[in-house]
Amino acid sequence: MGHEGLQASVYTWDMTAEGMTAEDVRAVFARYSELTSLGDEVLESLGRGGHTIDVPRRRALFTRDGEGPGLLLVRSGSVKVSLISPEGREQLLYLAEPGMMVAEGLGLSGRRCRASAFGLEESEVWCVPASHLEAVAADSGELSFALARLISKRADRWIDRCFDLSLRTVDQRLARFLLELAPEDDEVKGYVVPRERDVATIAALLGSVREEVTRAQRRLQEAGILEVDRRQVRVVDRDALADVLLD
Repeated sequence: MGHEGLQASVYTWDMTAEGMTAEDVRAVFARYSELTSLGDEVLESLGRGGHTIDVPRRRALFTRDGEGPGLLLVRSGSVKVSLISPEGREQLLYLAEPGMMVAEGLGLSGRRCRASAFGLEESEVWCVPASHLEAVAADSGELSFALARLISKRADRWIDRCFDLSLRTVDQRLARFLLELAPEDDEVKGYVVPRERDVATIAALLGSVREEVTRAQRRLQEAGILEVDRRQVRVVDRDALADVLLD
C-alpha cells in the first residue's frame, strides 16, 4: 500500500485547551472500562491537562522515531496508523475511528514512536500530554494499574495479529474481520463498508492483497455466508462465518 500524498512532517497542531469535568473525560474514554472506572479526582486531573488537536487530512499526528505526544483518543474523523519503509512502502496497522485510542503515540518515559499516524480525513483528537499523564500516574496507583492493563491488552492484540498473519488463511482473516464489525442483532445483519474501507484498505489491514481478499470474499459469498453489493457486505449466516475460523 502506497503513501502518496501523506505529509511526513508532523503538523503544527491547532490545540484547544479544555477544562473537562470527570464526566466529560469518562465520556471520551467510553470504550475503555479500565479508564472509565477511574475515580473522579483522577479523571478531573487528566481533564485539566488535556487539549484538543485538529489534524488535517493526510498530515502526521506523529511519526516513527519521533516524540510521542501522549494519550490520544479520536473524537471525530479517523486516523490511520502505519509503518512506512525508506523505499516508501506502507503497511497499514489499523484505522482509529471515533472513540478509539492511538496508543502508539503514548510516549511515556521519553519513548519514541514505533509507528506513524496520519489523518485519514480532517480529524479531532483529544490528547493528554505524556508529561502530564506521567505526573498524574505518579500520584495515582489506580491510573498506573489502568495503563498497565491497557498496554497488556494491546500486547495481546498484536500477538493475535501475528497469529493471523502466520497461521490463518486469508478466508479466516476476512471472517474474523467481518465478525468483529458486523452487528450481532439478527434484525440488522450486515456491515456497511465506509468509503475509506475499500477492498484494498481491508486487504492491507489483513496483511494481504486486493486480489486475494476479493477471491476470499467471493468464496464466502458462494457458500451462502455473505451477500455483497457495491456498498454493503451482509453476514447472512454468522454461525457459518464463525466456523470458517475453525476450518
